[in-house]
Amino acid sequence: MVYGVTALLESFMQSDGTCAPKQFGMAYDALSLGNLDKLKSGMQQAIKIRRAILRQGSAAITTSGCIRSGRKFRWVKLEDSVDTKLLGQPQALTKFCYFLMDALKEKGAKLKPLLCACILQDSSKVLIVGVCGKPHLGALKGNSVGLAFRNAAEET
Repeated sequence: MVYGVTALLESFMQSDGTCAPKQFGMAYDALSLGNLDKLKSGMQQAIKIRRAILRQGSAAITTSGCIRSGRKFRWVKLEDSVDTKLLGQPQALTKFCYFLMDALKEKGAKLKPLLCACILQDSSKVLIVGVCGKPHLGALKGNSVGLAFRNAAEET
C-alpha cells in the first residue's frame, strides 16, 4: 500500500517540486478500502518504477564506465528519456541509489557514498541524490556527502 500511494504522489509532482492538491487527494483516497481502483493504479505505477530501477541498475552495473569512482565517492548519471520520467523523483531516485549500492556490495566493491544525477524532462533541471549506505535511525551527525554539498554550496 505504501509503495502504491507513494507512486501516486510522486507521479503527479509538478516541475517546481510540489504535488498538485488534486493528486494528493487521489493518493489520500487510495487509502480507503472503497477506492481499490486508485490503489491498483498506484501499485501499477510502483511496479513500473521498480522495473525502471532494475533496468537502469542492471545497465549501470554491466556497462563499463557508467558508474564513475573517485577516492571518496562514486557517481552515476541517468539520461535514458523513458526511465528518467519514472526515476526523476526524489524517492524513486533514492531507491535506485540503494539498489546500485547493494549490487556493488554484492560484486565485492568497497562501500563508498554514491551520487546519482538524473536529467529531468525539462532539460534545464537535474535532480541529484546522494546516499552513504543504509540509513541509520537516530543519526545526528552529518555524513560526508551532505557536508561536501554544504561546502560546495557555500563556495558558490
